[in-house]
Amino acid sequence: MKFRNKLKDEKGMSPIATILMLIIAALVVIIVTFGIMTIIRNLRNSATQEEAAYNSFGASAEENSGSKKEEKKEQKQEESIVGKYVAYIPKQGTYMVEEKYSGNEYNKNEFKTEAMAWRIWSIQGSKLLLIADSPTTEGTLVLDGVVGYNNGVKIINDICENCYSNNELGGVARSVNIEDIENALNKNTWKPEDSSVTIQNTMLNTYKGSIKYTENRKYPYIYQYEEYSNIDGQAYTKGQGLARSKQEILYSGEIYKTYEANSYIEPTRTYWSNPVEFTTQNFSDQLQYYLLYKTLNGKTDLTAYWLSSRSVNLTEKVPEFGITCTGKGIVDSYTLYNPESTVAKQNIVGYKIRPMIEIDLRKVNIDTKSTDGSKPDTAYGIGAK
Repeated sequence: MKFRNKLKDEKGMSPIATILMLIIAALVVIIVTFGIMTIIRNLRNSATQEEAAYNSFGASAEENSGSKKEEKKEQKQEESIVGKYVAYIPKQGTYMVEEKYSGNEYNKNEFKTEAMAWRIWSIQGSKLLLIADSPTTEGTLVLDGVVGYNNGVKIINDICENCYSNNELGGVARSVNIEDIENALNKNTWKPEDSSVTIQNTMLNTYKGSIKYTENRKYPYIYQYEEYSNIDGQAYTKGQGLARSKQEILYSGEIYKTYEANSYIEPTRTYWSNPVEFTTQNFSDQLQYYLLYKTLNGKTDLTAYWLSSRSVNLTEKVPEFGITCTGKGIVDSYTLYNPESTVAKQNIVGYKIRPMIEIDLRKVNIDTKSTDGSKPDTAYGIGAK
């Protein structure tokens, strides 16, 4: 007992107890220190991971931003070349319009390739669209009656294809159509469907939607194959049948004129017109407005020309079947047939043609560096790859 008492410190604690307390204190310090170091290490690792993640996101975001900038830059470049001239030269060709297809005896002239300048209308993916800088000047196409309606779209496109294509460049010519204009319109200021009305329009005497006609139920032969047609309940809905600007073959002969439904026809209105002239505000790209309706000196082009598109207008008593046309900033349709007509031929008005060229950019080289494309004599060069 004394031995142990001698080992007590001044406060009465033995040396062994003191040593044990020191060891415990040391262990506590070690544990606390280790814990703190672990927390710090975890925090550092977390920060490092966050930094890595941030850097990775930042790099990705920067790449995405750069990619978007490049896309915008490319888009801007595409937009900036709308209206530029391209030194496209069509192969010489001719096309004779026959009365049995046009419906009018006045079509005895032969359409030939005219010297034209060509301008960029748009770039859609790999497709380049060129438009003639003006309508044709020689020859006028007259379409008449039900025959003219049955064949109008193909005749207009065939004139363009035969006179203005270039096989070496893969250039396929067609006419400007209603979809070209609709796709160019600024939908914030103009929607084709807004030109129709939900009730009778006293000025145009036309209706929106569809009307069932039980008395005047005759129709042109091609109508039965058209999108939105309805004959005795046999109907083509959107996306079915021939679209407004499609036609693959020509029809002639009595069997390809008019047919009559057993009970009714119920056409849907595809016709539209703008009662006030278009302005630059009505187009997403104002240059396309100028390409369509202005001459080189900025004046309004007074020439009216066909669009290779059919249309159906609705009136109270009869539907009106026509081919669309445009000029002086107005889109309209020329009625060629309605079921109340007592004769097949009723019109002798003719319009010009406005060709367009579709070219696959993957098959041609366009030189945009040697010239600026601002006028015909500085047009961009074009050649086959």
